[in-house]
Amino acid sequence: MIYEKDFIDSILDEQEQTQVTHFVDSPKMMEAVKKVLLVALYTNGTLKKGKNADPLRNVALVPVAAGGIDYSDEQLGRDIRALWRGIDLLESGFNVLEQYRTPEKNESKGTNLAR
Repeated sequence: MIYEKDFIDSILDEQEQTQVTHFVDSPKMMEAVKKVLLVALYTNGTLKKGKNADPLRNVALVPVAAGGIDYSDEQLGRDIRALWRGIDLLESGFNVLEQYRTPEKNESKGTNLAR
């Protein structure tokens, strides 16, 4: 579900809208914030140079690592589905932010469009 900009504008004051536009107009900042918000979900359980492998750092295995012996397959499946849904909603939020991007100007270089 993507919210329309008009709806988002109804919950943000003018200064907040301006700040969101500045944020979105900085692709590096937007990507950095996205990485910070998603780091625990995307990097847990991955191998890294110079680090010991620890497969139990995977977010899907937290119940198992915490000693959840009675953790059923069904519960694990529900948790993984919820994790996926959370990631999906976060991605949707970043897509909503894109509505605040300042449109690029199409400046013609003196070309006569009538010719």
